[in-house]
Amino acid sequence: MLAARSAFRTVLSLAAALAASLPAALAANSHCPVTGAAITPGPSSPQEMVNGAPIYFCCNDCVKMFRGDPEKYLLALSPGNCPVEGNPARPDAALRLVVNNQLYYFCSHACAAALEKDPAKYLKSLTDPVTKKSFTVTSDSPHQEYRGEQFYFASADSKTIFDAAPDQYIVVFGERAP
Repeated sequence: MLAARSAFRTVLSLAAALAASLPAALAANSHCPVTGAAITPGPSSPQEMVNGAPIYFCCNDCVKMFRGDPEKYLLALSPGNCPVEGNPARPDAALRLVVNNQLYYFCSHACAAALEKDPAKYLKSLTDPVTKKSFTVTSDSPHQEYRGEQFYFASADSKTIFDAAPDQYIVVFGERAP
């Protein structure tokens, strides 16, 4: 009986350590970061992806407000960990990179530069901005910078479609809504 209790305590300790090591951004937020209203996140809830984790909102108007000044609203939430070094990311516009309409924050400028130089090393899967399908980014993935944001494509055909009307496929962050 004593051995069983000891094993159970060990399992509980390991579970607690694992839970403590998970980034705060992976836990669904229970309040809208814009209005503070209580929310119950679900599959159809308005959201934005920040460092690979969803940030949920009470409505689409709040998503628009967030896009205008994401750092203002991320101060109350954790933006998660730097995708390069795993350190806590800082919600700072100077440390922000937008890749395929998703926000990424870093712990340093060097980390942002590292991801831009070799995205395949740090971002294993992205959503193509045209087809909306997930793909594995590689060093050969078609790429384009547009309006200060980075876009990677699953195929050359997808990039060609994007090039014809890029504004149709982008989400702009850091510009206040009129």
